[in-house]
Amino acid sequence: MEWKLASTTAVVIANAFNPSVVRESFLNKIGVIAPEEVQAGFVFSDQVANVSTARFTLLVLPQQLQVAPVERAGAGPVVGPVIIKLVTALPHTPYVAAGINFVWHLTPEDETVADATRRLFAGIASPLREAFEGPDANARFGFFASKDLGSVRLKLDVKPAREIAPDGAKGSELMQCSFNFHRDVAPATAPADVAELCDRWAEFEQLSEALVAKLSEKRA
Repeated sequence: MEWKLASTTAVVIANAFNPSVVRESFLNKIGVIAPEEVQAGFVFSDQVANVSTARFTLLVLPQQLQVAPVERAGAGPVVGPVIIKLVTALPHTPYVAAGINFVWHLTPEDETVADATRRLFAGIASPLREAFEGPDANARFGFFASKDLGSVRLKLDVKPAREIAPDGAKGSELMQCSFNFHRDVAPATAPADVAELCDRWAEFEQLSEALVAKLSEKRA
């Protein structure tokens, strides 16, 4: 199978962010962006802050703060300082959790997605499997697993999906592997908790790609 990294994001969850605080002047003051970095199409309102630069995009909603790097290379050193500066500058926010997410797309080369998911996942014993069997079922199968990695919980979800074009049109079918490296965050220690998570960016990226590569191996 061919695979590619479709998206990666760092997210901080809180019971209540205040997007109205996040204005261009605020981001300039805390050193997240320089005035000349802001690209056209930005939004600053009481309910959402959304701004793009050549290095990353930032989205702030009432319960979520998200930073996505523009380039894969060097993403950790770009995103980490942005997230940490924002969390440190908003100390009264009731932080709950943080996570780093990698979404990989796998495209089978010599079989359909239906055949690939059946080969990979239909062999797992399940009382529900027979309900999806049959020559006319057109079935697809998926996979979910999670485990602890120290203070972080890895959650992996694999399922069939369709690639979405920039204009919103649905493309060809593929297998989507969504990796979530989750860490609970305490409000009092949020900057340190988030910094520790971001310091492991390269480790998480390498692990996600290694697991995707293992999934793509064609076994007899």
